[in-house]
Amino acid sequence: MSRESSDADMISDEEFTELLADAEGTTPLEIERGAAKLDIVPPERATIVDVDKAQLPDDEGRGDKIHDQ
Repeated sequence: MSRESSDADMISDEEFTELLADAEGTTPLEIERGAAKLDIVPPERATIVDVDKAQLPDDEGRGDKIHDQ
């Protein structure tokens, strides 16, 4: 399901950073520093993985559910 948004629904990167910082109880600068540490690959370079066949760290590829630790 997709929803088209109007320009009125859009916020700037700066506004998003401020909202996220407020929600996380930190500063926009800390959010930006954390984001700079992430290695985000553009979608066109992403690796496609079949999640039904992916080997998960603690199930040896059997497809068992992973429980939060």
